[in-house]
Amino acid sequence: MLARIRASWRRLLGAKPAPAPPAREPWPMPEVVRAPRQSWPVAELVQQHARVLLYRHERLPDPLPLPAPLQAWVGRLDATQLGLVIGCEAYRLHRHLANGLEGGGALGPFRLPPVLPGAAAPPPASGGGGGKGGPPRSVDLAEALAELGLTPAYTYGPRR
Repeated sequence: MLARIRASWRRLLGAKPAPAPPAREPWPMPEVVRAPRQSWPVAELVQQHARVLLYRHERLPDPLPLPAPLQAWVGRLDATQLGLVIGCEAYRLHRHLANGLEGGGALGPFRLPPVLPGAAAPPPASGGGGGKGGPPRSVDLAEALAELGLTPAYTYGPRR
């Protein structure tokens, strides 16, 4: 405020304004050098498989096949654990997978279950047992309704 009053008095008295200070050069910017990103291909492949299993509605492309122990491990995970695998840092997931395949039985990051070194079959689905060991039967809705004695009066499919 005092500077404004002085400047106004100088203008009234006819004095020349003070010259503007010379422009300063900007500080030199340091060059940013980024280290190359380390790749964890096995962990990233497991994460791709988890994405395919969790996001079935997106029709993601099929990733490369996994070794049998890792495929069995991913097949035993529930939806929450699949989400944790996807969100886990690749190096932590890689370390957990390597420890499990070497025989370690410790829980992994986010308390993920241990990886078993042998290819173990996934546990049977809970619910109606009825399994004879054969492949699951695909059920057509029209056939299932016909078995129950219900036949629709009209259909959008071809005539049989």
